[in-house]
Amino acid sequence: MARQPIAHPATPENVHEFIKSALGAPDTMRALIEAMKEVQSQEKSVDTDKAVIKAFERAGYKSVVLFDRSKTLAEQASSVTVLTYKKWSELGRVVKKGEHSIKARGYHIRLFHLDQTEPASSADKLPQVSPVPTAKPKAKGKVIPIQPSA
Repeated sequence: MARQPIAHPATPENVHEFIKSALGAPDTMRALIEAMKEVQSQEKSVDTDKAVIKAFERAGYKSVVLFDRSKTLAEQASSVTVLTYKKWSELGRVVKKGEHSIKARGYHIRLFHLDQTEPASSADKLPQVSPVPTAKPKAKGKVIPIQPSA
């Protein structure tokens, strides 16, 4: 069997053009990759939200409204019922004494329901200042008094 002659010799320019046409323009590829990452992120967010809702329903909370990541906290302060400790603090609420956070299985996020919080009193809003401990210096090893030489 005789070899067929190559119609177009493989030059670096031809190879580059072939790859470029096969893969699309670099900008198009970047846009496609970014779109795929966005879809994956949204899918992960939906999975997280489902797990959180399920965890709160398991704990006995019927009304569960999650934080919408596309809006600010101020815009949805009156409607949201599940937030982190820090977010409840920003809204002027504190977690009731003895309440425990709810953790969704498989996710490292700890949340509290509105029913687990109460409005912060003015004393709660003051910054907590811990007293400075007064530690006694510890002697290292044996302490030998220095006696004046005669």
